[in-house]
Amino acid sequence: MSVIEPASRRRPGTVTAAGYLMLLTAALLVAISIVVFATAAPIVDAARKAYTAAPPKPDQVAAGLQLLFTVVAVLFLVVAVGQVLLGVFNLRGSKVARILTWILNGLAVLCFGCLGSIFLGRANPGNTSGPVNQDGVDTAKFAKALADAVPSWSGPSLGVLLAIIELCLILAILLLALPAAHPWFRKERASDVELTYPTVPAYPSVPGEPPVPSAPAAEPAPATEPQPPAATDPEPPTEPRPPADDEGKPPA
Repeated sequence: MSVIEPASRRRPGTVTAAGYLMLLTAALLVAISIVVFATAAPIVDAARKAYTAAPPKPDQVAAGLQLLFTVVAVLFLVVAVGQVLLGVFNLRGSKVARILTWILNGLAVLCFGCLGSIFLGRANPGNTSGPVNQDGVDTAKFAKALADAVPSWSGPSLGVLLAIIELCLILAILLLALPAAHPWFRKERASDVELTYPTVPAYPSVPGEPPVPSAPAAEPAPATEPQPPAATDPEPPTEPRPPADDEGKPPA
C-alpha cells in the first residue's frame, strides 16, 4: 500500500529553506563551542599566574574560570541540539515546532545579539591598577592579565559567527511566517490522503509443465419459443337415463 499526498501536503520551499537554515545554525553553534573551549586554556593559565594570593586560591580561581567556560560551551551545544530538533520537526510539518521556533529563536536573537556586540566591541582595560580585593589581589591588574591572554582571533571569530547565526535565525522566523508555509502545517485529514494498493502478480509457471488451459466460456442457452397450451378433450354429453320401474307409479 502506498500513500499519495495531495498538492497541498507537498513541502513548500520556504519551509525547506527555514529548516536547513536552522540546521546551519546548529553547525555554527558547535563551532562557537569549539572556539570557547580553545579560548579557555590560555585564560585559565593566565588567571592562575595573575591571581597573586596564597595557595590554593590561584588554583581555585583557575578552576572556577574553567568551569565557567565549560558551562558556556555546553549551553551553546544544547542550543545547537534544540535547533536540530526544531529544524527536523518543522520539515515534518509540526505546528508545535513552528510555534516554538518563533518563541525560542526570537529569544536567541536577542541574547546572541548582545553577546556579539560584546565580543566585537571588546577592548583591553586601560587601568594598570585598581582596588585590591580581600585576598590582596589588584583586580585591575588581574582583569588586564586575563584580557591580554585572550587570543587575538577569538573575539572576532565569535562576533562573526554570532552575526551569521543572528541572520539565519531571523530568516528562519520570517520564512516560517510567510503565507506559503501555512498549508504545510495544516492538520492533515484522512480525506486528504489517497491510498493505492499494489496489484498481486500471478504465480509463475513450473518449467516443463503445460500451461493451465483457461476455462471455456459458457455458451448462452438457446431461446425457447413459447408453446401453445395443450388442447383438452371435451367431456361427452351425458344421456338421460330411462326411468326405473317403480318410478312414475302411484303409491299403493
